[in-house]
Amino acid sequence: MYQRKTYLFGMVATLSMLGFIIIATAVYKHAGFIAVFDHAVAGFVSEYRHAWLTPWVIRLTDLNGFLGATYLSLMILILFVLKGWYQALFRYLVITLGATGWFVLIKTLIQRARPEPTLLETGGYAFPSGHTTMATAMALGLALIVASHTASSALRRSWIILALLWASAIGLTRLYLGVHWASDVLGGMMLGIWWVTALFYWWESHPKRRATPRS
Repeated sequence: MYQRKTYLFGMVATLSMLGFIIIATAVYKHAGFIAVFDHAVAGFVSEYRHAWLTPWVIRLTDLNGFLGATYLSLMILILFVLKGWYQALFRYLVITLGATGWFVLIKTLIQRARPEPTLLETGGYAFPSGHTTMATAMALGLALIVASHTASSALRRSWIILALLWASAIGLTRLYLGVHWASDVLGGMMLGIWWVTALFYWWESHPKRRATPRS
């Protein structure tokens, strides 16, 4: 069972990293196919913008903004302490702080300009989407941690599906608001998935670092 999980984490980490490298390289080199893809998606999304919908999209995207992510993380860490899941607390901290460091570093290195115009005032560089990176890392990391304490395989899969749906929803809000290109969002998802699965591959590869038995 542990060998299967380790293999799966390693495979997903490898594929997601390859995907991220391809996207990041194309963005950095201003590849033509990325520009065509980004503008096509931006044009498609723009057709679904409505005045009544925009405030709700802003509220949703703010849930994974700096303040929203900070409050949510504090609640999760408090819950882990109350349940006595101290290893889970450590892992969640590594996931969130590491993901933050990765997307800030890569933004600084690539320095991609954001699309214009946008429906929301924001600063900084575009690639990768920080909101999407953090939504993916936080949600997937939390899902895998909770899954390690869950006996039902169906419930474990449900946690992971919900995590990916949440990350996708946040990514869509960034496209809707026009503050990111589609490749920024895809790159953020790939980066978040890679970081979480690479960590779990490492943790599963070292028996002494495995989570406590499921309750």
